[in-house]
Amino acid sequence: MKRFLAFAATVGTMGLALGFTATQAAAAPGSAPAASTQASKPSGKNYTCSNQGGGPNHKVTCIGTVNGNNVTVNVGDVNVLSNNNLTLLQNVLNDVTVQVANLDVDTQIKQIEASVLTFYVSKLLIPITVDKIQVCVAVKCG
Repeated sequence: MKRFLAFAATVGTMGLALGFTATQAAAAPGSAPAASTQASKPSGKNYTCSNQGGGPNHKVTCIGTVNGNNVTVNVGDVNVLSNNNLTLLQNVLNDVTVQVANLDVDTQIKQIEASVLTFYVSKLLIPITVDKIQVCVAVKCG
């Protein structure tokens, strides 16, 4: 009986290890998740980003606030972002929101656009142009 329990415990541990490895592999950076993937909102942070649609109509949408005003960021891009990349984008937006909080709305829009563009081009290595990024603060869009 002791041998059976030891074997069962070993097999159970191996199963957990295999399951953990499979989970890690499934979440590997650069892997493309389903188009409805949404990153979890970091605690104490402002933005939530998600993939919307698929193919040529795909976009990444991020929603948050600046000075109590609703902010929507849409990035028209055929690339579906992984959960990790969505979280990184949320962090970029959270950081820029702190930097632009006391600026006028036009400047906020331009700074948010610039931060998103820089993130896509330099961190994700996805060559997009600013015309693919739409930022709306309150009722004004850039």
